[in-house]
Amino acid sequence: MALYLENLDPITREYMIKEIDYDLQKGKLYLSGRLTETGKTVYPELLKEYAQNGDDEDFARKLREYMAAKELAKKPRGVGYIEKDVPHTANETLAEGEFNTYYIRGLCARVIEEKEGQLEIYRAKEVNDPRPESQALLGQPVDAAKLLSTLRDPESKFKAIPKPNSGLSVRRK
Repeated sequence: MALYLENLDPITREYMIKEIDYDLQKGKLYLSGRLTETGKTVYPELLKEYAQNGDDEDFARKLREYMAAKELAKKPRGVGYIEKDVPHTANETLAEGEFNTYYIRGLCARVIEEKEGQLEIYRAKEVNDPRPESQALLGQPVDAAKLLSTLRDPESKFKAIPKPNSGLSVRRK
């Protein structure tokens, strides 16, 4: 099921593209190790294409053909590596997470530039067993400048919303 992104309109999509271009120019675009080499080559243009005209669900369907079948993972005791299957949902997790991240970044940039409106956290996708920490965030206000800065930083972006598979996003209040 696709994310319901309340403020995903042509203007926000333009800001999403600007944020993708920002990462490309800085050499900071995230390329999952679960993508094939061809996938890593086509990923930036696919991301821009679906940011311009699609949604996370369509993006996930397209990414399926570019996902590796196997990956290296650390052994359970942390010494050495083993080869294991890439989860069959890896394309969905990647597409949803990255599409939502660029949507949030685009919306933050838009709110900052327009100097109008505030953002809050909401559930953009229903989940079977919502985490208590996710539930506690619903309705919380968001500082657009701070969140944009955090999401632009590859080291700290995974500490911010959206958490993988949480179904959380932001919207204008």
